[in-house]
Amino acid sequence: METKIFQPVVKAFVVEFVNNHTGKASLEDLSVEQRDEKAKEILEQKVSSLPRAAVKQLCNELKALTGKQKRTTLFTKTPELATFANLVEHFSGDTDCTIEMTKEQCVAFWARETQVSPEKLLSSPIGGQVITRVLAIRMCEFCEDITGRQILATESRTPMQYLGAETTYGDIIDYFTVGSKKINDIRCKIFKAAPEYIDAYLAMFRGEVAKAYAINCGLNLDEDKLEEEIKLFEQKPVFECKNPDFTSERDWDLPIWWTEDQLCLNLPAKFDWVSKDTKAKDVIDAFVKAKEARLKSGRK
Repeated sequence: METKIFQPVVKAFVVEFVNNHTGKASLEDLSVEQRDEKAKEILEQKVSSLPRAAVKQLCNELKALTGKQKRTTLFTKTPELATFANLVEHFSGDTDCTIEMTKEQCVAFWARETQVSPEKLLSSPIGGQVITRVLAIRMCEFCEDITGRQILATESRTPMQYLGAETTYGDIIDYFTVGSKKINDIRCKIFKAAPEYIDAYLAMFRGEVAKAYAINCGLNLDEDKLEEEIKLFEQKPVFECKNPDFTSERDWDLPIWWTEDQLCLNLPAKFDWVSKDTKAKDVIDAFVKAKEARLKSGRK
């Protein structure tokens, strides 16, 4: 049975446990100020500072203390990614603690658990034989627990099948870390554009729109400074957003038409909403709004 245990109790329990396994002095021998400082230091440490057996023991004792039978993959499988403060949050909060992994961390985790080289793993399709489907599903479950992002289809005997045999493990790792337009596309289509998938999809779609519109305006983008250059471009008045080959007074609309054609997406009306105060950002936002409306209508 779950017991209402407040965060200070969980925090004190974790600090005491860690100190008993790693500390040279008992907390009782320290002054109040020293104990507070020691507690802060412990909570900021990575969980990997404890041996894995001790981490499992700590998680089990926290389950007993709180009565919460929570999954603890984040701490037992990837202790190098989480702090003891995360562990306190996990067992004292109503929701599970999740963290963001970098792509490099996720690749290393998959490679370690599957015993497949990163290079081979990233390029291999999930329909192949590089790892078993059971292991692939388990890895996805681990990543769902760690990041809070869902990829497996619930209530299905084949929870990865909807992704298609050509989806790679690299696509899946991207989905859990930097984001995968390919997988968000599939999820929006298959799961009827549920809001949580639309938000992730539109965030990446906006970047695609901004880049296409900027290029159609003749901007030579530097991939190393892409984010900075796009931000500057977004503040440019639409009436000044012209391709160098077409510079007459009305030619500001040509890059928008080209972008419509490139994205197979039309903006509302005949640009009668564009004024001297309209910026490139507003055009980009209009594309995103049009895409959102299409997704919510059930079309891609």
